[in-house]
Amino acid sequence: MKKTIRNTLFLLIIAVLFSFLALPKKASAISLSFKYKDITNDKTVTYNGVSPLYYINGSLYNNGTQNAIITDGYAMAPICVFTEGCGAEYSYKSSKKRITLTYKGNTLILYAGSTKASYNGESVTAPISSVRIKYSDTGETTCLVPSRFVAETFGMDYTWTQSTGSVALFTPIELEMDGEQFLYAGTYGKLNYNNTAVDNDTTPSYIVNDNALICLKTISKAIDGLRYDYSSKKKTLSLTYGEITIDMKLGSTDCYVNGLLTICPEAPHYITNPETGKGHVYFPGRFVFETFGFDYSWDSATSWIAENETTGIYDPDFDFMLVYDPDSDTADDAQAGEEHDPSSSASVPSGRRSSFYQMLRFPILEGVRTDLIGIHDDLWNDLVYFDLPGNYIQFYQDNPIVNTGEAVKQVQILYYEDADITRIKMYTKSDDSHVILSHKDLMTDKSMVFLFDKPSCLFDKIIVLDAGHGGEDPGTQHGGYNEKDLNFMIVYTYCRQLFDQSDIKVFYSRYTDYLVPLHDRPTLPARVEADFFVSVHHNSVYSTLKNGTEVYYSVKNTGNFNGLNSAAMASMFLGNLVTTLKTERNGTFGARNYVVVSEENDVPAVLLEIGYMSNPAELKRLVKASFQKKVAKVIFKTVKQIYTTYGR
Repeated sequence: MKKTIRNTLFLLIIAVLFSFLALPKKASAISLSFKYKDITNDKTVTYNGVSPLYYINGSLYNNGTQNAIITDGYAMAPICVFTEGCGAEYSYKSSKKRITLTYKGNTLILYAGSTKASYNGESVTAPISSVRIKYSDTGETTCLVPSRFVAETFGMDYTWTQSTGSVALFTPIELEMDGEQFLYAGTYGKLNYNNTAVDNDTTPSYIVNDNALICLKTISKAIDGLRYDYSSKKKTLSLTYGEITIDMKLGSTDCYVNGLLTICPEAPHYITNPETGKGHVYFPGRFVFETFGFDYSWDSATSWIAENETTGIYDPDFDFMLVYDPDSDTADDAQAGEEHDPSSSASVPSGRRSSFYQMLRFPILEGVRTDLIGIHDDLWNDLVYFDLPGNYIQFYQDNPIVNTGEAVKQVQILYYEDADITRIKMYTKSDDSHVILSHKDLMTDKSMVFLFDKPSCLFDKIIVLDAGHGGEDPGTQHGGYNEKDLNFMIVYTYCRQLFDQSDIKVFYSRYTDYLVPLHDRPTLPARVEADFFVSVHHNSVYSTLKNGTEVYYSVKNTGNFNGLNSAAMASMFLGNLVTTLKTERNGTFGARNYVVVSEENDVPAVLLEIGYMSNPAELKRLVKASFQKKVAKVIFKTVKQIYTTYGR
């Protein structure tokens, strides 16, 4: 058993800005007034409104006199954006009003005047009809297509910035990461350190799961005092700056900061560019440099200037700590005693324990109300933690915790003097298929007992609720309200109150206001062995008149729960929502590129758009607690209805 006590060390930090640059400062779109002939519908249209700008791989694309428009809240791009700008091939068959776009071996077929479409022969639905037009001033003829739909269907990265009326498009390139091929469509980062640009043109930073990865070789040359040791055989990386050492392993988010286990938001990787044939080690920039004490900034539009270096002194935010790593010497004794513990054997169904089963017991001082102690799950960090009032360091030195290690990688007991609390952290393992290990907590007057195992060994009914957006991603914003806050209030405040009193185990994608990477969210059901997935959002378009509720699912999602698929689940939620909320029934939509409900999600999955924040009248309802509670009740009742109808 490893036990460590450390005193707080004073840290003097001199600010450093570590800059991540993606795009030049953007111009703003302007409002235009022009006429065009709508050939599809045989009418002349006078357009008055914003003409979106398109940035492709960081550069403003000049579409000349072929202006883009906005129709019903959708940016409609002239076809040249995708042909000249992105390299797609295009043809138009007037007799069938058929638009054919081919990009990197994939074919998307759209139809002027219809939302019918197909991608590589599979039927899909566009959110709005394409249109064939002729500009009155120039006589030029083109097709206007829904740019987000086209871009994301082809795997491009698409970002709409409402404040500037601009679209940022990044076309995919082929890279190799840890020996596996993948298409990268995102920003290429530039580095600036201590008022000096770092030459990384041949080793640009990449965004992976919303984290900037920085080339080890490039940045280590720029920063004096940054030392590293990399073993290609063991795939281990050790970074040292001052008295701080970070030990990492390629492909793993587990890392140790001066021996203390923590989870970094993205693993280090070995990335090779097949075009150059050269590969390098990349690490998560923000995590590493903020751990070293640097002031790290990432800005996609403005060049930031660095000041000076940090001291590199170790300055944890806690004052004392104990660490319990797995102790094989005590494992046999601990396991032998588990079967005699009534709370252990009564709480896990016979025969359902897996090889990861573990019990942890924490003795508690007399007088502490264990029923008032809140247990917190941080799924993305494989972490379970709770807080105790006062300083428990000496208490747990006298009453050590036995960590046998089947499920828990490390137990940390940290005392925070300012808050006068002791936080107990338990970092859990994942199995070979990345299934997380969950817990059941049992309270007694003198101890807290945690049972760890795979979720399916502890619970019968398991779902995932996802509160959209979070952290630096506010979602849509109207009337002083952020979409992320409305989503979170419904899911984690009101839904949680209902589900906590039920026999349904809910795993939440986020437990506070932080950003969960978009592509991480659909992986959660597999990690927690969930039956289905529900994501909560609110809508927005340019028009202030659009209102109502709609539910999205992905035609690429083939998840099935006892006969329930995503389309059927979408219909159930929509029907219950509009009936109870008395909102406009806009319908269910089988989109291809809603990432959280796509084929990356292997269970039935839906995305609920509760209402339109862009509609002032509807917004007044959406922000009321009484309305949000109604939404939560509908979600709760629909989930119960699904289990009643389809079993489990």
